[in-house]
Amino acid sequence: MMQIYPFPYKDDSKESMFEFGASLKADICFGISGELLQELWSNFTFGKSNLLLEERRNDGGCSICFGDAPVQTCTEGMSYVLEVDLHGVCIAAHDHAGLMQGFMSLLQLIRPVSLADGAETFCIEGCRIEDKPGLRFRGIHLCLFPGMELFALQKIIRLCAFMKYSHIILEFWGSLRFDCLPELAWENGFTKDEIRPILQEAKALGVEMVPMFNHLGHASQSRARYGKHVVLDQDPGKALLFEPDGWTWNIRNPETLAILAAIREELLDLFGEGEYFHLGFDEAHVFAEDLDSEARNELLLDYMNSLCEELCRRGRRPMIWGDMFLEHKYWAENPPEKGRYSATSFEEYRILPRLDKRFLVTDWQYYMTEGEIKTNRYFEELGFEVLPCPWNNYDNLGNTVCEAKTHGMAGMLQTTWGNLQEDIIVIPYSGSAMWDNACRRYSKEELGVIRIKAMHFIRKLLPSGGRYDRAGWKENEV
Repeated sequence: MMQIYPFPYKDDSKESMFEFGASLKADICFGISGELLQELWSNFTFGKSNLLLEERRNDGGCSICFGDAPVQTCTEGMSYVLEVDLHGVCIAAHDHAGLMQGFMSLLQLIRPVSLADGAETFCIEGCRIEDKPGLRFRGIHLCLFPGMELFALQKIIRLCAFMKYSHIILEFWGSLRFDCLPELAWENGFTKDEIRPILQEAKALGVEMVPMFNHLGHASQSRARYGKHVVLDQDPGKALLFEPDGWTWNIRNPETLAILAAIREELLDLFGEGEYFHLGFDEAHVFAEDLDSEARNELLLDYMNSLCEELCRRGRRPMIWGDMFLEHKYWAENPPEKGRYSATSFEEYRILPRLDKRFLVTDWQYYMTEGEIKTNRYFEELGFEVLPCPWNNYDNLGNTVCEAKTHGMAGMLQTTWGNLQEDIIVIPYSGSAMWDNACRRYSKEELGVIRIKAMHFIRKLLPSGGRYDRAGWKENEV
């Protein structure tokens, strides 16, 4: 049987083969996006086979059956079951996400026999796959910077769904036009009507899209090294919305709070139903400088706890980065841990005991390539649930995912920041590592195979149509 990515929990081969040609009937349960299934099926059969869909409304089953395969039921504890015999294929699951995960596995099993016009033939080897993830929350944080094409974002989100991520956190960096403050987007910012279909497709693929907007630092909506400020470069008269350096929101200004509340409202409406909202709170180096540390901490504590209460009341669990709440002197300067942990706080770490424990802490640590990540335990001991967050170092990533599994954590959040299109291989690598029930690191050889597989998957998930600027994942070859 062909290798499936991510590796399934259990797969058994059968002495049988299912063959089909230029068309194949499929019986789908109500609510599944038939057009999306048809598009992906065509892509993975080289444009030579079409699905003929029949929608099943009334039996309450959660399955997709191809050909004349009998309806299956999903094994308890599994995300999906995929059965192939000479009659056809059936995918059974407990929910929509499981069905789509099974469909992504099925696409990888299709093999062409003949692609000649009029003689199109494909086969799928007989098998039974029972599959479930090693981690419940399998997330990735994507930054949408000005200049990224929507086609590229759609390709990336399809790849994430293909690799069975459960959540995608989408952060706009001056790239989304808000009604409450138009200057929050550059002239090439996307409208909500342009973004909405991308979010809807992700939902159809079984992935929850999580809105993010930084509510303290990164108020410039730009990386500090490049010096842009999306609001003040366009309208210097908006200066009082920010602290004097422009990097941090002025949370003592009622107008600022009103705008941030309106931003949350717009994002919640755009993203629709969901479980989480990421509030940021990383790298706010300077704010309320005229206050002493105690008064500044009280200001921050009241602000954060009020945000938490509001979002929880609306059914959204707030997420925050953890770096600002780690004492730099202890975590970053304390031998033998010196240089291993990222901690950017001054005195803000002192508010942790009184910070609302409903916050989900996303703890990014990029230099922990081996051993326990002690900041995860630190936040947990204080009563917070934690998601460890690696970046693009594969030893760090492998160690982090093993940390999450070994300690029975809810999951992991992969970060990408400004390196996404340079290092897109992190998506299939991290997705595979989080789904895999084993706690192991991939070798350099396996990483090389995943890189080649990723090229193959991306080409089929959203074909370029022969356009160079839409092929691959970089605009050029250098």
